[in-house]
Amino acid sequence: MVEYKHSKSKMGRRTVLSPQQEKELCKRNIRLALTGYPITSKILRMCVFIYCEKNNIPNPFVKETEMAGSVWVEGFCAVIPSLHPAMSKIFILEEPRN
Repeated sequence: MVEYKHSKSKMGRRTVLSPQQEKELCKRNIRLALTGYPITSKILRMCVFIYCEKNNIPNPFVKETEMAGSVWVEGFCAVIPSLHPAMSKIFILEEPRN
């Protein structure tokens, strides 16, 4: 199951996604991984950009590259360690296919 590490601290920059939106994005990416589409850092960065654009979520992402930044991915993976891009390939190999 997906593990979340949100804190109640108000320090630092405001997050782009709410905890509920992060869970939704995480579930979406896990579904992709289960169908055999590995979640690399680049794919995660593109997915979050598209998610924010489709849901009209204000974000600091670069419009030209249409991706979230690598620093954002590091922070996201710190909050949801089970979605770490390096883990997705292992997750796919270990998941039985029917």
